[in-house]
Parts: sequence; C-alpha cells; structure tokens
Amino acid sequence: MFWLANAKKNKKGLCPIYIRITISGKRTEISTNIFVNPANWDSHKKKIKGSEELVQLQNKRLTQFEAEINRIHLTLEQHSQTVSGEKIKSLLFQKPALTFLEVYQKMIEEKEMLIGIEYTARTLEIYQTNLNHCKDFLRKTKQEQIAVADTKTKFIKEYEHYLKTVVKASHNYAVRILRNIKQVVQYAIAHEYVESSPLLAVQFKTKESKKNRVYLTHEEMNLITNHTFVNPTLQKIADLFIFQCLTGFSYADIATFKFDADTTKHNNRVFIEKQRQKKQEGTPQMLPIVTQAMQILEKYQMKLPIISNQTYNRIIKEIAAVVGITKNLTTHVARRTAAMYWLNDKDISFEIVAQMLGHESDRTTRKYYAHILIAKIDENLKHLI
Repeated sequence: MFWLANAKKNKKGLCPIYIRITISGKRTEISTNIFVNPANWDSHKKKIKGSEELVQLQNKRLTQFEAEINRIHLTLEQHSQTVSGEKIKSLLFQKPALTFLEVYQKMIEEKEMLIGIEYTARTLEIYQTNLNHCKDFLRKTKQEQIAVADTKTKFIKEYEHYLKTVVKASHNYAVRILRNIKQVVQYAIAHEYVESSPLLAVQFKTKESKKNRVYLTHEEMNLITNHTFVNPTLQKIADLFIFQCLTGFSYADIATFKFDADTTKHNNRVFIEKQRQKKQEGTPQMLPIVTQAMQILEKYQMKLPIISNQTYNRIIKEIAAVVGITKNLTTHVARRTAAMYWLNDKDISFEIVAQMLGHESDRTTRKYYAHILIAKIDENLKHLI
C-alpha cells in the first residue's frame, strides 16, 4: 500500500511517501505529505526506520491513513456505493464539516495576521464585535452547531430581526453586520467548506438618512476653545476635539498621528500627509496645519494625548454640557465640522475637500460630510437678482 516516490526527491534529498490503492486493476496514488530520507525507508515493512519521536509520529500517521482507508472502503460497501480509488481519495481528504461559527473564527484569525498590511487593529475589533453578536444570536436560538450550508435566507431574516429588536441596531448598522455574514460564506466557498450558498445572491442595502447632519458653528467652536477646563482630562479632550475640527481627523487618525512621520514641508508651510487608518492604501489625507492646530500640537510637544474611543465620546458630551452646546457631539461631528468650514467659509471645492479628508472620491464628501449652506448659495447668486 505505501511506497516511496524516489523520483520526486525534493531539494533536501527527502522523498514523499505515497499510498497506492488498486481496485479492479485500476491504480490510484495518494500523497501522504510525509517526506523521509530514502535510507530510512523500510520497503519490506512499509514503514520508516528509527525510534525518534518524529519517526514514531510519522509511522503513527501512516497507520491512521491505512485505518481510515479501510473504514471508507467498508462504509462504501455497506451502503452499496461504487468503490473506486478516486472515491476513497476524495473522502479521505474531504474538508471537515465546520460549524458556521468555526468558519467565522477562522476567517477572523486569517485577517488578524494581516494587521498593518491590509487591515487595522480597529477593523479586527469590529469583526470580533460582529462575531460576538452572532454567537449571542445562535446561543439564544439554540443554533450554535449550524453549518455554513444551512445559513440560508431564513437565517438572515431571523438574525436581522434579532439585531434590530435585541441589539437595538439601526437598519444601516444591522446591514453592516449582515454583510459580514456574507463574507463568511464567501470565505467558506473559497476554502471549499461548501460549494455554493443562496446568500451570495442576497443584497444588503443601507437606507439614505434624511436627518440633518450635525456640525459646529464658529461660535460653538469658540465656546470650547475659550473655556478653561479645571479637569485636565476634559481639557485634553477639548483640545483634541478642536484639533479634529481643524484637520478633519477621525478618532483613529488622532490615535495614530505621529508628527515626524505624518507631516511634510511645502513652501515653508507644514502639511499633514497621512494615510488614513480606515484605508491602508488609496488617497492619503493632505492639508496644511493652520496656526491654531499647530498651537495645540506644540502644547503637547507634538505628541497628541491618547484617550480611549469610549472615554473620548463620553467626555465630549460632558464638555458640550459644560459650555452650553445642546448638540450631540461625537468624533464624527468634528470631522464634519471641518468639511463644512472648508467648503462654506473658505470656498474650497468639493474635490479639494475630498483630498483634505482623505476620500478617494468627492462623492463620499458630498454624501456624508458637507453640503452647501443657503447663505453660500445666496452669496453666489446675487448677480441673478
């Protein structure tokens, strides 16, 4: 059954051990992926010579191969199925039937290895959070052992309902989580755990928000800038928030900003030239550092304070209450404030604002971050009156 393929010796001088199955005169050869020195192969006993731990493990694996082939052969006969070498080979190396959660975890583990190459640590946190939601859903519905092949349209509908009613996710947030489910299915197909899935045809569409997008006016920014906070943590976060309003930085960009690495000089002006953390490749964020932003950097010796995202968003709301701002402040509000200021006060085009925000296209800028104010339209159309 076992034989050494001397003709397939590798660069290290080792030869692979093959399994030969002969049924009705037809031969099928299967590689065991075990390589040995030809001098250590016992062609009579069909085993590897030696008593070392590695040799013992390799011989044990050969025994397991033989036992598994005999089991498959017997099972096929018992079920009156056609027995062939190719059929045995196919069943011998068949992918294990992993559960949906196991495949999900494997996908995340592979992405984790690409942190800093294709993904950021923050992206992996989001994947893990989405996996935890899925685990909770499957546990509550007693479906922990569900296979990838069984995650069909009904599964998606039930999970969507769970996200919106139990997790209290908005429609668009639920859609982002459900898109992860589709990624898991695509991963499973690519790695041959399943052949296909009806979920590939399902489209997860977000809804355009009709609510007014929040941003700060100059007067509101000045309320924060001109206030002296007794609590040092509040003062640090107030400074960071204003720095965001002046640069359009997201929280992730703030947390990873390094002055020496992320700035350059042009015509005696200091420019930020930074690859956004949300995208490891593509259009970098490029803009000059204005005087007020530079003063904040100098205050902290060119190294911005690091505050956790959760703490940051919580304290921003405390800051708003202290200075009398009634708007719901978040880190996204600061980024949008920057876009509105550049577009409406500085008369910078959408194309340039997109570059300053690090967007690959000005369509994103138009859709999410800025719109023309009525006062700006009035100013530009006075000649028509």
